[in-house]
Amino acid sequence: MIGRVATDSGQGIGSGCKTPALGEINLRSLVRLVAATSLVAAIAVSAAQPAVPLGVNDIPRMIATHEANVARFQTTYRARQFEGVGRVEAVSPTASRDLFAVEISVSPRSRVRCIAVADLAANVDRGSDFTFRGTVREISAQGVVLDRCDFTKLVRLFPYTPVASAKPGMVLKDCDVCPEMVVIPGGSFLMGLPPGVGREHERPQRRVTIEPFTLGRTEVTQAQWFAVMGERPGNIQSEDQPVEMVLWDDAQEFVRRLSSMTGRRYRLPSEAEWEYAARAGSQGAYSFGDDVSQLERHAWFGGNSGGRPQPVGRKQPNAFGLFDMHGNVWEWVEDCWNRNYSGAPTNGRAWTSGECAERVVRGGSWFNGFPIILRAAYRGRYTTTFRSDFVGFRVVRTD
Repeated sequence: MIGRVATDSGQGIGSGCKTPALGEINLRSLVRLVAATSLVAAIAVSAAQPAVPLGVNDIPRMIATHEANVARFQTTYRARQFEGVGRVEAVSPTASRDLFAVEISVSPRSRVRCIAVADLAANVDRGSDFTFRGTVREISAQGVVLDRCDFTKLVRLFPYTPVASAKPGMVLKDCDVCPEMVVIPGGSFLMGLPPGVGREHERPQRRVTIEPFTLGRTEVTQAQWFAVMGERPGNIQSEDQPVEMVLWDDAQEFVRRLSSMTGRRYRLPSEAEWEYAARAGSQGAYSFGDDVSQLERHAWFGGNSGGRPQPVGRKQPNAFGLFDMHGNVWEWVEDCWNRNYSGAPTNGRAWTSGECAERVVRGGSWFNGFPIILRAAYRGRYTTTFRSDFVGFRVVRTD
């Protein structure tokens, strides 16, 4: 069984054949923006036009101190969909007994008022950080008023812990539906394999320096994907199995939305970060050394998976506390494909030049029957249009 594949492009892995494969904005800049009639005309919308999503960083552009500017911005942004992250300051009744105004601060100088029905507003606690979303009702010098706020999919944010102040091995989580992130210590390691060992695209071996970062404790799960994206792309059998059937671009959209939802910086790992984390200090073939007989204790692969993806976190973790770095699903990384490591970065960053229509995948998967494919150094690739139930991803947070 090779798994279900939605496209017929992409280089097969392991077989050598083709597989079917609010920041603040300067006031002068704001005035210039308003004065640019052609630009305003180009972006002006009316309530009858489709709403375009806006984010927290749009707030300074939406507020002006002069009445004429306010009127201009009303025309530009009214009826747009808006979402962001902020702290609830107050929840109070409006003129209508069934409506409540939820005051939310999104920066020291910017506020949003969400108009919500009572049963939705009742779930919002003062002093808590939440995501919020709604349709722009009006804009004034005091802030933005959103109508028909939706708190039915509210995400509760957790206290922020910067990576720089976190201890290696700590598990961080930014919200109730966010991935658990393990703090990976900085260091250096020999990436790839020496001459005469492994495959040509795993050489030449070089020393790479890695800055501290956090990496998903597991692959992104079906439940986490649904909480962020609102739909299910894969063949779900349990909420805690890895999400699959996702393109590389789908993974990029997930990290963009997760970043917007939490106010943190998420992305895919670089290939170097991935291998460093997978090895967890080991220079053996696997995180646990070279003894292939131990693989079943650490990985889901063709020999024990039952022909399908398995729930995450059921096998033994590596020394960094990461699960399923070997097997279960292949994991997209940021890097473009290159035929070998000649000229590759040595600072741990992604290699964003080369054959970028193809992106690197790492780790092997549930359908791979040959242990060699699950080695820490093993590299695979697929086109960015490739989709399969044996390909997923995990995420990095760096701030």
